[in-house]
Amino acid sequence: MDILIPAIAALVLFSIYKRVKYGGRTMIDKETAKKKIKEEKAILLDVRTEGEYHRGNISGSTLMPFHTIKTAAHAKIKKDRPVIVYCETGARSMKAAKMLEILGYTEVYDLGSRAKW
Repeated sequence: MDILIPAIAALVLFSIYKRVKYGGRTMIDKETAKKKIKEEKAILLDVRTEGEYHRGNISGSTLMPFHTIKTAAHAKIKKDRPVIVYCETGARSMKAAKMLEILGYTEVYDLGSRAKW
């Protein structure tokens, strides 16, 4: 019992650390993302530029360049569906995930880099 409480506290602190370390966003891996897309009809959102998108994208993804999220999200993305964002390196997807949460989307996941697919 003496070790149980510190172990639980360590797990809680680690989960908080991970959340802070990754900018408060929820990261998602390829397999979990595929499952959410198939089972929960999650939207896979590419937040790169149009040129980057046309040079190569994840099949089934929707293009919404990062700079358009504030104005386009409400018209193109339903708030009752999970949203998975990605970009080229992970920097824009991190910002996009935060922006979507600010706009009221409650289930937002960050895949990070397209290379993870």
